[in-house]
Formats: sequence, structure tokens, C-alpha cells
Amino acid sequence: YPIKEFTTKCAETLRIEPEVADKGVEEAILQGFIQIENGMAYSTKLLRAETELPKYIYGLGSCKEHPGLEMAKIAPAKDLQLSEEQKHAVDRIGKYPLNIITGGPGVGKTTVIHEIVRRALAAKLKVYQAAPTGRAAKRMSEATNFPAKTIHRMLKWEPDKKKFAY
Repeated sequence: YPIKEFTTKCAETLRIEPEVADKGVEEAILQGFIQIENGMAYSTKLLRAETELPKYIYGLGSCKEHPGLEMAKIAPAKDLQLSEEQKHAVDRIGKYPLNIITGGPGVGKTTVIHEIVRRALAAKLKVYQAAPTGRAAKRMSEATNFPAKTIHRMLKWEPDKKKFAY
């Protein structure tokens, strides 16, 4: 949040005087809850995530050798009709180490995932399916005939430690 607007918004939200909000923000900075970067106020944890995540993604996307290369050797399922976009999405899995499948409802993401899982299993790769919600995980499991879990369950969220085991 722009720091100049941040204390004003804090004062409005908390219904306190701007000077009190300024002191609170200063204290939050001293205690390490907030960091100022390029005129912006960040939660320290969110700033860390925003700076580290691009590095991890770049590292994943830069791999020359990856399991998808084995999937590229697997022929498409004969009984599955894929659109050109779906074929392209499945083929990219065999070429690039990092892929993101997006789209609105009914565009065929689940069908693409089904084919990816089929090829990965045929290539004897380890397969893990994760979804943000239990409902989405159930849908993935049903569509691919392969177990899926929520992201939190797969990464083993430990609430008492407030962190993931993996």
C-alpha cells in the first residue's frame, strides 16, 4: 500500500487520530511487521513472498532436464478428442518444465489434466494432484481416476506451528 495513504487509511479504518496511526505504523516497522520498499508499505511476510516467488518460478522454468520430457514420448489417447488448444496445452507439458493451465468454466481444463495424468502415469512418473479446495480436488479425482488432495493437505499444514511440513 502506498505509505503516504497507508497511515491515513489506518486512521480511518480504526477511527483514530492520524498522529496515533503514524505512531502505530512506526512501531509496526520497528517490530518488523511492516517494511517500506519503494514508497510502499508491505507486510514483511508478503514482501518476502513477492520477492522470493519470482526467483523460484524462474528456477523451475529454467530447467533443461525435467520429467515432462518423458511424457512427450507417450502417444495421445486414441479415444480422446482434444481441441487444438487442448492438444497444445498437453504437448507443452512435454516441452517445458513449468506450465500453468487456466481458463473459465467449460473450456476443457479437466480434460487436459486427465490426459496429462494419463501420460505421466504411462511414463512411470510420480504424480500428485493438488487443488485449492476440497470440491476442486474431488472433481480432479473423479475426472482423472487418480487421487487429488487440497494443497494444504498435500503440503501437510501444521496449524500449531503455522507452517507446512513440505
